[in-house]
Amino acid sequence: METFADIDRDKFPLVSEAVDILNEIAGKKVGDVDYGQLNRLKQNLNDYLSEPHASPESLQDAIKNFRSTLRFHHPKTKPLKPVMGKKQAVARSKVIDLFRKAFKDPIRLGKFKQRAQGIHKMWPRVTRLLKANDVETASHEIGHNLHTVLYGGDAKTAKDQQANVIKSLKPFLNELKPIAGYEPYTLEGFAEFT
Repeated sequence: METFADIDRDKFPLVSEAVDILNEIAGKKVGDVDYGQLNRLKQNLNDYLSEPHASPESLQDAIKNFRSTLRFHHPKTKPLKPVMGKKQAVARSKVIDLFRKAFKDPIRLGKFKQRAQGIHKMWPRVTRLLKANDVETASHEIGHNLHTVLYGGDAKTAKDQQANVIKSLKPFLNELKPIAGYEPYTLEGFAEFT
């Protein structure tokens, strides 16, 4: 009688893998499923192999066909169900608060004359938004904060600071210009990129 122990592991890797899995989880209990039942399954498979019409090849094919339908999961960890609504999404105000903490720049509302959704004042490092909780605009203005911090250098005045940033970003003008919608292309392109 041929058993799992007699099967050539190199010739029938799926059968060997199935046996290894059965041996590994046999006798373990997880939730309501008694994996000791898998020992009986293993015995049934051994009995299948001992029948005259059965062969390791046919078992290999059966395992290959049904392998994708087998799913093992731990009952303690339930699969996540997609949830629509407030529980899944982070509030926009929390994202803005995260920006405030991470970049240590004040993000305030209104009180600017430019026709824009938001502005970033490089020298005083203040961001102003037209609308509260406008994450997209805040992200753009934080991009201006980043280029000021990264490329502003140790400038003594606001003009020097802006000149340092533009000079540092000038080698990337060809990449930044298509991204930017208006001048100064280097500054706006960098902010749009971030």
